[in-house]
Amino acid sequence: MTIGLRRLIVNADDFGLSEGVNQGILLAFAQGVVRSTTLLANMAGFDHAVGLARLSPGLGVGVHLNLTWGRPVTPVAEVASLVDGEGNFFGGPGPLLWRYLAGRVALHEVYRECVAQIRRVLEAGIVPTHVDTHHHLHAFPGLSRAVIQAATAEGVWRMRWPLAQGSVAGRSWGRVGMKKILSVLLVARLKRTLLAGGVWTPDLFFDPGVRGMNVKEIPLWQGVAEWGCHPALLEPVGLPCLGRVQELAHLIDPALRQALMQAGISLIHYGELKN
Repeated sequence: MTIGLRRLIVNADDFGLSEGVNQGILLAFAQGVVRSTTLLANMAGFDHAVGLARLSPGLGVGVHLNLTWGRPVTPVAEVASLVDGEGNFFGGPGPLLWRYLAGRVALHEVYRECVAQIRRVLEAGIVPTHVDTHHHLHAFPGLSRAVIQAATAEGVWRMRWPLAQGSVAGRSWGRVGMKKILSVLLVARLKRTLLAGGVWTPDLFFDPGVRGMNVKEIPLWQGVAEWGCHPALLEPVGLPCLGRVQELAHLIDPALRQALMQAGISLIHYGELKN
């Protein structure tokens, strides 16, 4: 395969969330620009996702470490600081982060749960290409160390650097002022932590959200960028509608692939890179 100087990893998050999400990701791979995905080890669509991944050579599969949705892979008693009274994660990043800032999150339990999720993926026969985290939790000091230690202990040495760039900053980081501030203060520190630990990470990250990627907005770079996306064939039941179906339509638009080619951008996944 010929790889140019401008390389783009289009990574679909939330593989394993539901069958509708899984099918959307596979469609974005088969007919669109997605070449990479990250798998939720603790959600209901995990087995379905694993089956699809086995039938999809060329799709790079990493681990989407999750400490905010569903239940842990580890027995609840072993990760008590991460769950509520019913044994569920707290349902979003806010409650977990407030508990962490209050000193009520045991980092060894974060490490234990991350290792368990990675091992579940490995035991399913998938060698992860990389790791990222749901809600970008690995951007926070302390949590970042636990995530990095868990990933490298299991032989995974590639990880997302989730600092959204410029005018394509995206729905999650661009909508809330606090998140934008944290993305500057914390994610810049994460870059140094990753590099110091020998973990490879892309040079840039984009999260354009529902409106999709406008190739003309991408700054010129020589290296590797990641585009995080969330396609689905059906919106997952019981969760806020994030426009995943609309995002899928953009990802499979032939005009997008053509525009990327004309811009001299090669589509790859994490596993096609050397540390």
